[in-house]
Amino acid sequence: MDKTMILWELDESCGLWMDKVRVGEVGGNSLGYYGGLFGPNGACLLGHTYQGAFHLWENICDTEEAESWAPRVVMSGHFGSVQSISWANGSGRYLLSCSLDQTTRVHAPCKRGRGIVWHEIGRPQVHGYDMQFVASINDGQFVSAADEKVIRVFVAPKTFLDGYEKMCGETLPEEIKGQSVGASVPALGLSNKAIFGSESWESERAAAAASKPPVEDDLLQNSLWPETQKLYGHGYEVFCLAVSPDGLLLASACKVGSSVAPLLRVLMLL
Repeated sequence: MDKTMILWELDESCGLWMDKVRVGEVGGNSLGYYGGLFGPNGACLLGHTYQGAFHLWENICDTEEAESWAPRVVMSGHFGSVQSISWANGSGRYLLSCSLDQTTRVHAPCKRGRGIVWHEIGRPQVHGYDMQFVASINDGQFVSAADEKVIRVFVAPKTFLDGYEKMCGETLPEEIKGQSVGASVPALGLSNKAIFGSESWESERAAAAASKPPVEDDLLQNSLWPETQKLYGHGYEVFCLAVSPDGLLLASACKVGSSVAPLLRVLMLL
């Protein structure tokens, strides 16, 4: 569970097996690799993690003496039951989904060669509670609710918006352009904190905003959206959300513990 995979080779001079190549991730929210498999010609290596994610590497060197394994795009998705989905409000440019795997994900049609292929292009929320509902406000904002009493509002960072335009070939409205370059989650925290960041941070994240969908490592570490607001009011766990077509009103409902507890609230989004 050290989050690496090692390729071993027999050293005939000493009769020992030596590690030749190490691949894997640093950080992230996964618990390490559970297994791996070579491709038919031995030029690709597929690993799967404890939480069900795939990682793919390809040997990009032409010679047998040298090997350099580069990460490649591979299919991805939830590993828990999906509880809610929401099209981008007003445009339908992309699809938001949330799941009992405690994540919210963004899926969009990406240009691949001459065709269009749907890919996961962002993982804006990695939470500590099971997610129950997600609702889009506009192309650059959404609200979500988990097994808690709080509703959280998220806004897309610059890196996601730039990456979306490159991957999907569509220009997003200027009014939704975010000010932050990304987000991070503090240790033992649940809220995504905005990063307005240094040049080094921006250069690392700019590499993720390429013209192809992100690999699993980038989805885990580089695609969070900053949380801008927490909405309070319910006394029990929120389980349903709805945003008006103009993105100005939010309706929310919670579980009921008694006949006098408020079930439905309507909030104005400013």
